[in-house]
Amino acid sequence: MIQKWEALQAETSAAFDKPKAERPAGLAETYNKTGGELIGMLDQISKSLTLLIKLRDPYIDQLFNVKQLAWQVRNEVGDSNTVVSNAVGGLKPAADAVARYQAYLAAGNASWSAIEDVVYGMTLPAYFNDAMKHAKNEFFVPEYTKLRFDVLKAAIAGQPVKMPPAEWVKFSVDKLNTILGVANAALAAVSARAEELKSKTVWQMSIQIIILALVAALTMGVVVLLSRRITVPLGLIQDGMMKVAQGNFNVSLPPLESKDEVGQIVAAQDAA
Repeated sequence: MIQKWEALQAETSAAFDKPKAERPAGLAETYNKTGGELIGMLDQISKSLTLLIKLRDPYIDQLFNVKQLAWQVRNEVGDSNTVVSNAVGGLKPAADAVARYQAYLAAGNASWSAIEDVVYGMTLPAYFNDAMKHAKNEFFVPEYTKLRFDVLKAAIAGQPVKMPPAEWVKFSVDKLNTILGVANAALAAVSARAEELKSKTVWQMSIQIIILALVAALTMGVVVLLSRRITVPLGLIQDGMMKVAQGNFNVSLPPLESKDEVGQIVAAQDAA
């Protein structure tokens, strides 16, 4: 799909420099259809990735929401841009071209306002804030809104526009890409957050491993202590008792410093 889109992009750019009669038939429809399919594929991949981490971290959830909204803005204002570009490129505009343009633009503005509502009050990286500011200053400014509408009205009226079609397409797409910059900045912030969580998890795991090692060492120490103070003396007592039972009364056990029950048994055996 990516290779198909790149080839179609090159073909479309070349077609804009040709007279309308020499352009491939149906190129605009193919371009719009393929672009929609590509966006749909990317959107599906994005949704699948979002489901993998959904509700695991509120900060990441909000950033993925911003990313989705940024793509939604790009699609909606991109549709409005297509209306203008088609008219500039010489395609006969639909009767409701202006109404469609305004509807697409209004939807995009609403989605952009939703992004601003989501990020309000959040502590975000500087590069994300810069991307938001850049998109707002490049695309969502009255001057550019007026320019696009003036170009659309001039193209519909058959009047000359301020720049050639190919130049207009590049100019307008560059403006649209500033919105994608917001989506990319949101994903970069997600990546940074993931690295932060990874480092935190590794640190916590390291602490747990150290604690586990200390517990294991303590357990081994207790086992050795019990073996020396209880298990071994009890074994010696058992051997002594067996010899006494067999008639050997010259049994002596090594003295123990311990004053507990085991030590008392050994002392009594030696006294006997």
